[in-house]
Amino acid sequence: MKPASTRVLDIPEMVDLVASHLSKNDISNLMQTSRHMQQLVTPAFYRDIKTYHSSAETGGTNLWESPEGLRALARNIRHVRTWRSWVFSLSTTFTPRLPTTITTTATATTMPTDTWEAQPTDNLYAQPSSIPSASTPHLFSSATRDAFGLVPLLAMTQLVRLELSLTWSQLEHDNPYVLPNHRNPQASIIRLCGVLRRLPQLRDLHVDGLSVRDFWSTQMITSTLLDMVNLERLAINLFCRGSYHGIAKALFFGCPSSIKRLCLERVNPFMREGFDNSDIGSRIENGGVEALPRRTTHLVNVRDLSLEDWKDSATKEELLSIFQQCSGLETIRMVYPTVPVGFDAGDIGRICPRLHNIKLTGEALSPYKIMETLPENRLRTLDYYSLTRPLLDAATARRTFPRHACSLQMVKIHSPAQSSALRMILASCEGLEYVDFHSTCIDLSDAVASSWASTKMRYLSMDVNIIPSQSSPPGTDYIPYYLKTPPSPPTAEDKHIFSQLEAFYRQIGGLKNLVFLYIGRTYFNERGSIVGSFKSEERPLPGMLHLRGSDVDRPGFLDLLRRLSKLEKVGGSIVPETKYFRFSKDAKEVEWILEHWPLLSKARTPFFPS
Repeated sequence: MKPASTRVLDIPEMVDLVASHLSKNDISNLMQTSRHMQQLVTPAFYRDIKTYHSSAETGGTNLWESPEGLRALARNIRHVRTWRSWVFSLSTTFTPRLPTTITTTATATTMPTDTWEAQPTDNLYAQPSSIPSASTPHLFSSATRDAFGLVPLLAMTQLVRLELSLTWSQLEHDNPYVLPNHRNPQASIIRLCGVLRRLPQLRDLHVDGLSVRDFWSTQMITSTLLDMVNLERLAINLFCRGSYHGIAKALFFGCPSSIKRLCLERVNPFMREGFDNSDIGSRIENGGVEALPRRTTHLVNVRDLSLEDWKDSATKEELLSIFQQCSGLETIRMVYPTVPVGFDAGDIGRICPRLHNIKLTGEALSPYKIMETLPENRLRTLDYYSLTRPLLDAATARRTFPRHACSLQMVKIHSPAQSSALRMILASCEGLEYVDFHSTCIDLSDAVASSWASTKMRYLSMDVNIIPSQSSPPGTDYIPYYLKTPPSPPTAEDKHIFSQLEAFYRQIGGLKNLVFLYIGRTYFNERGSIVGSFKSEERPLPGMLHLRGSDVDRPGFLDLLRRLSKLEKVGGSIVPETKYFRFSKDAKEVEWILEHWPLLSKARTPFFPS
C-alpha cells in the first residue's frame, strides 16, 4: 500500500488546494520531479493561463513562445478554465503558427462561412511590410505564411472565463502579420464570434476594445451572444470616439437572459494609431437597431448593471425600459449618463426595490431621489461623484439617510454638500464602516454637535473647517495662538475652538477599528471650489499630534487616540506643528506613535524623522 503522504495526492481536490498556493514556476518545477507528479499537477498548471508574449509582464519565458510549448498547450487545452489574452496571443494560440514539419489539420477557429455571408475584410495573413525586428518572438521569425502550419486544438470543455483585449499593443510593430484589432474591426468580429461559438459553456466573458462599425458586425456579435445561454457575466468595453448611439442598446438587448452581471463601457481611443474618426454610432442607428436580434425575455437574473456614457435612450420611456428589464438589480453603476427631460430618478428605486449599491458619476441622476423611493434600510453603499450638481442640503439629508441608517455601510460623496448635511450622515448612520467626503467640508462645530452613530468605521476621509471667528471671511485659515508671531495668550475664541477640537479628537479616538485616517483642512465652498490654501499638509490640525504636558503653553490631544491600534495610514493635515512638519529624533511623540500605532508604516507617513 502506498504511504499516506502519497495517497493524499490521489485526491484531486487536495491537489487543487495545494496548487492554489503555488506559483506557475513552482508548479512547473513540481511537474519535473516525476511522471506521476506531472500527471497530478498538469491540470492545475493549465487551469488559469495568461497568454502574453512579453516575459517582462509575466516574470519569465512563456511556454507558448516555443513550438514545444504550443504543442503542450494544445495537448492540455481541455484543462484551461480561465484565459486572459491579447488578440495578438489569441490569434497565435487558437491558430498557432508552427514550422510546416508539423502535421496539421483544420484550425479550430475556421471562420463561420456557413451562417454568415462573407464580407470584404483585410487580409489577416498579409505579407509583412518590413523584416521583423530582433525582439520579435521566434514564433514569427519567418517572413511568409507558407513557412507556418497550424496545430489543432482540442475542445476547451472546461473554459468558463475568457478575457480578451482587442486594443493596440506595441508588440504589433514586431508582428509581420495584420492581426485583428480596433484598426481591423470586421476581422476582429469574425475571429471573436468564431471563437465564442465554440465555447458554449462560457460563463464569464470580458472583451476590451471591441470596435463595431456597421450593421452586419452588430448583427453578428448580438446573434452570437444570444446563443451563449450559459453566460452569466458579460463586460464589453467599446472602442469608439464620439457617440456610440445604438451600439450599446443593441448589446444590452442582444445579451442572453442568463446574464447576472452586465457591464457596457467605453474605451478612450485618445492617441490610438489608425483609428477611424467616423461616427460609428450613426451608422448602426441608420441600419436599424430594432431590426437586430433581440431576446424575448427580461434580464430577470441580472443583479449588477454598469453603464458608462449611456446615450441610447431618447425618451424617458426608453430609459425606464432598461430598468424594467432588470427589476431584480442589486448594484447599479452609471457614469455620465444622458437622461431625457422629465425622467424621475425616483422611478429607479420603485422599479428596482432590491437595490443595495449605487455608484453614479455626473449630475444627470440624483442618488438621493433613488434613496427616497427605496424600501427603508435597503441601501448598503453610496458612491457619488459630481462637481456641478446642486449641493446636498440638510433637508434632503434628513429625508434620505435616516431611512437607511441601519443598512448603510459605505458613504462616498465627492460632491458639494452643506456642513449640516454631513453632520446628519455622521449622527444617524450607525452601520458606517467607510466614510469619504470630498469636494466638501464639515464645520468643526457640526462635527462635534452630536455623537457619531457608528463606531465601526475602518476608513475615514474628510476635510474639517476651523472657523477663527464668526466674522471671518470663508476660507480664512485658523492659526493657533501659540504659533502666532509673537505668541499671544489664548483668547475666549481660542479656548472655545480647542474645546471643540478635544471633542473632535475624542470622536476619532473612539473608532478603534480605524485603518485609514485622512483629515484635511481644505475649505470648499458650496460649489465645491477650494477657497484659500489647498495644501492640507501645510495646515496642521492643532494639538492632534502633540502630547499633553510636554509643553505647558500648548494643548496636546495625541493621547486621546491611543485606541487606534489598527491604524495603517494617515494623511491630510495630520502632521506635526513643527518646522518642515516633521518630528525631531528625540520627540516623545515618536515613541508614543510607535507604541500605540504599531501598524503605521514609516515609509508611507511623512512626519517620521529620517
